[in-house]
Amino acid sequence: MAVNGVLFLLCYLASFFPLRGHGHGPFVDPELEWRSLESTVRKQRAPVVRPGAGLGPTTQPSVQTTSRPRSDFLRVPASADNKAAFSPEKGARAVPGTVKEILLATPSPAAPTAAGSPLIEALCHLDRIYVRVRRDHFNTKTAYKYLKLGSCVVNGATEAHYYFLYLRKSPCGFSQQSSPDYVAVSVAVQFSPDSPVVWEVPFDVPLQCRYHRIHHVYLSGIHPKLKGGTVFKKLTAKAIATIIPQDAAGNVLTSNKTYAMGEPMYFEAKLTDTQSAGQRLYVNKCYMTPSQDPSSTPKYIVIDNQGCMIDGIITEQAKFLKDASKMSLKFSLGAFVFKDMTATPGTPKKIYMHCEISAGPLTATASAKSCNYQTGTKK
Repeated sequence: MAVNGVLFLLCYLASFFPLRGHGHGPFVDPELEWRSLESTVRKQRAPVVRPGAGLGPTTQPSVQTTSRPRSDFLRVPASADNKAAFSPEKGARAVPGTVKEILLATPSPAAPTAAGSPLIEALCHLDRIYVRVRRDHFNTKTAYKYLKLGSCVVNGATEAHYYFLYLRKSPCGFSQQSSPDYVAVSVAVQFSPDSPVVWEVPFDVPLQCRYHRIHHVYLSGIHPKLKGGTVFKKLTAKAIATIIPQDAAGNVLTSNKTYAMGEPMYFEAKLTDTQSAGQRLYVNKCYMTPSQDPSSTPKYIVIDNQGCMIDGIITEQAKFLKDASKMSLKFSLGAFVFKDMTATPGTPKKIYMHCEISAGPLTATASAKSCNYQTGTKK
C-alpha cells in the first residue's frame, strides 16, 4: 500500500464563502469550493499542526504533514510566562535569557513530505472544515457510502476525490477542547464497509484543527491598578410628591379617621419642585390595595387613562375638586372595602392608595389631564 498523508491547514480569516449546499446533496463544483478556501488559507501562511501519534493499527493509513512557508512573525505560546520579559523599563538593560531563547531558538527540522498527493487533506477555517479523500485508494465505486466525517456523509465528488464540505456548526460530531494557547476542534474520517465481502481495508483517521489564541506583546506593559475606597453620595430627588388626607373643609387630618362605606374621603396631591414654573400637577393613575405592597392583589383602579376619574362611573363621591394652586390637586373618593374584608364585620379595615403623579403643561392634553365622569353624557 502506498504511503499517504493528511495535510492540515489553519486559517483565521473570517471572510465568508457562500456554500451551494452543505447537507447531503452534492455541490455544484466541490473542487472550486475547495480551491476558494485553500487560496484564503495560503494567504494566511498559517503553520502546520502535526497530529499526535497513536492513530491505531498499522493497517490504517499513515499520517504525515507537508511543510509550509515560514510565517512572517514568531509565535510564542500564550501559556508561556514571559510577559515580564517584554515589559517596558526606563533606561537600558541586557536582553533576558528567556527572550534570547525565543528569538534565537533552533528551528525544528522540516517534516517529511509524502510522495504524491496525500490520501486525506483537510482545510481548517474559522467557521468550516473541508476534507477530501482520494478516490483511487478504494477498489469499489460504492466506497463513498461507507465513508464518513464523524457522522456526516460525503456531500461532493469529482473524478479524483470524495469531499466533505461542512460548516463547523453542522451536526457532524465536531468536538472542541480549549487550552491556554489554542482552541482545538477534532473529528475523525472513518471508513467502515459493512458488506459480507471485504474489498477495502477499514480505517479511522483522527483530524484536528487548532485555532491559536493571539496575544500582543505591547499589552504586557500596561497594568493599571485602581486604588482608593468607595464614595457614597446621597441622591436627592428634584421633585417630591405627597398625598395628604384631608377633611371636607380642606384641613389636614392629624389623626386616624374611620369612614363608613360610601362616605367621601378627601385627598390633596402635592408636588414640590423648584423647576415647576409654567407647569401643572396631574394625577395620572391611582389604585387601591389591601396591603402596603403596590404589587399586591387584589387591586382596584380609581383613576386611570392619564387622569380620568374611573371610579366616578360607580359613585358620585369620586371626582376632582377645584383648586387654585397649579402644583396641587384635590380629589375625593367613596369609602369602600374589599370583598374579602367583609368576613369580619364591625372591625375597622385598612386600604392603601398608590398614585402616579407628574408635572405637565398648564393646558390639558390627552396625556396630561384631570377629567371627571359626567353622568348625563356618560363620558
